[in-house]
Amino acid sequence: MTVDGERAPSAPAAGRFPVTVKQERHLRRDGEGVAFGMENPYMVLRLGGALDLAALQTAGDELVRRHDALRTRFAWTGTRFEQWTAPAAPAALELVTDADGRPPSSEEAARQLLFERVSAPLDLARGPVMRALLAPLPGDVALLALVFSHAICDGWSLELALRELGARYAAARGGRPLAPLPAAPRWRDWAESELPYVEGAAGRADMEFWRSEFAGTWPAPEVVLPAAVLADREAPPGRPHAVRRFFGEAEAARLEDFAASHRVTPFMVVTAAVKRRLAELMEGSDVLVASPFAGRDAADTHGLLGCLANVVVLRSAVTRGEPLAASAATVRDTVLRVYGHQRLPFSLIVDELAPELNARPPRPPWVFVYYEDDRTLLGAFEGLDSELVELEPLDQWTLPAICFFWNRRPDGLALELRHQTHVLPPACAEALVEAVAEDFAEALTPRT
Repeated sequence: MTVDGERAPSAPAAGRFPVTVKQERHLRRDGEGVAFGMENPYMVLRLGGALDLAALQTAGDELVRRHDALRTRFAWTGTRFEQWTAPAAPAALELVTDADGRPPSSEEAARQLLFERVSAPLDLARGPVMRALLAPLPGDVALLALVFSHAICDGWSLELALRELGARYAAARGGRPLAPLPAAPRWRDWAESELPYVEGAAGRADMEFWRSEFAGTWPAPEVVLPAAVLADREAPPGRPHAVRRFFGEAEAARLEDFAASHRVTPFMVVTAAVKRRLAELMEGSDVLVASPFAGRDAADTHGLLGCLANVVVLRSAVTRGEPLAASAATVRDTVLRVYGHQRLPFSLIVDELAPELNARPPRPPWVFVYYEDDRTLLGAFEGLDSELVELEPLDQWTLPAICFFWNRRPDGLALELRHQTHVLPPACAEALVEAVAEDFAEALTPRT
């Protein structure tokens, strides 16, 4: 195969193994051949303090050595994609500079340069499939970005890589030799296990579960809006729009206490709050929302770096006017019911139960709920202050979905609803967020 007119390295046929269902979908989205441009999961940290570049490079090299997913390369045979594992090589650590080769003059300039680099496609034929970007700033401050191909990385893997990189950085500071870590689980083993699972008894049982779960409805988290709401939408293509609400540390702590006292998780509470208000908007009760599940219900996958995450659709009826605790308990029952069936790729469920869904234009918008706890990532680099940095400008948002992002930070809980204005009118989005906030205020008010 060729890349940019040059011959790309390839592995012997015996060294190749099949891509997974999710990898296949991602790769084909960019067309067959060698233009492997894909959306790149990334994470950016602001690091304060004296950064040891040699220790950072050593830690990155060790990360690449331990995890075969970070050495994955992809090949197009003319009829299908295959993958193979390249030998260990130094991690790609790139110092970010401006067009004149100088370090960025400000954090704003550094963010812009980083966004351009994290948005650039990775060459999945020749690699590397991971890129580390470092933007030094005045005053012993630097922005560090880790960028991965989505073909080999999901949110769990991103956090796993960051924590391991930080731990190995701490161990290598000052030129100290690194003690070898136990072998990490192999991505190849997991990828090669997918087809036997899908075609075997476990995969068939999971498909029957989802067939029962979606009986009588679409297996997709669509929102069918009333005519009055649709009339207020902007004409396509619309524009990106966001509504934000911040709950301080006291409110966020009360949410966690509320969840613990009702034997649910914060994710279940916020999902219940979203579903209640969507039910009111849609004038119904059977509300489907989607959320990314880690796909790691087996303990031996917790240390595996790779793309295992799967879209899981949560179908549960909520009753308008019921207490938030009751709605959260319903969501909890749904999550527990589907948890053991999260491995089966959602695209296969759609292909089996509703193949026309993929070709039905126009599709109603889907609803996604995300909940992240960023506190677990802070302090990953010993001797350095660290803070997560968001790069993606709102004007770059293109997903035609309704997405509720909940982000637990050290100072509280941030909610952001992102959408396109031709999908959901801004006034409706603002009303949704305000209604959710009212639910929280009522449920989390301390009782006297």
